[in-house]
This record gives sequence, C-alpha cells and structure tokens, in this order.
Amino acid sequence: MQAFGTGWGRRLGFEEMIMMFNRSKINLNLNNAADARFKQIKGRNFEVPACGGFLLTGAPDNLSEYYEPGMEVAVFSDPQDMVEKIRYYLNNEGERERVAKAAYERTMREHTSKHRMDAIFSAAGLV
Repeated sequence: MQAFGTGWGRRLGFEEMIMMFNRSKINLNLNNAADARFKQIKGRNFEVPACGGFLLTGAPDNLSEYYEPGMEVAVFSDPQDMVEKIRYYLNNEGERERVAKAAYERTMREHTSKHRMDAIFSAAGLV
C-alpha cells in the first residue's frame, strides 16, 4: 500500500497520478473536507473513474447524484467497513473490474469537464 498527497508524503505529478490510478487495484478516497465533520464530493470522485480506476470512497451525502453506490463506485461507512471492502474487492477481481468499468462509462457519459462547462454556460443563458 502507498499513500500520496498533502499529509501523506510526496505529491504525485499529473502524469504520475494518472498512472497510479490506472495501475492500482483500489484507489482509496477519504474525501475529507477542511472541516472534518463534513464529507464532500471532490475531484478524485471523478478523476479515478475517468482514468478507468476502481474507486473506494467515503460517502458524502450527495454521492448518489453522480454515481450509484455499489454499482459504479464502492463506498465505505467507517474504518472497519473500509477494511472489509478492501479485502472483498482484492479477492473479487471481476466485481472490481465491473464496478470500475461502470464508473468509467458513467463518467464519460455525464461527468467530463465539457459536461460541467455546458451546464455553466446553459445556466448563464449563453447557449
């Protein structure tokens, strides 16, 4: 196991990060906000699936607005659940690959930067 980023050791460059998402069996997203009382959607919730990686994430309240938990991303509720899910998905490669593929397809269909920019321009009445 390796951890990267602020507070975890060295930060990865962009290309290193993409390679890590691709070669990791499980990409763990703790999704902590600056205020630890809150869990929030962050870039990793989209970056990992966009790279075709498998995402195991904490559960912000609005995750289901973007992905179907258990079908497109794996979700843990507490540290014990996280460990159990890590063990499960390490031992169930086919399931892990199915979930990653479903998340990739959803991301390409609904969650690219083009989708976000189109929504912003539409809301501003520019398209």
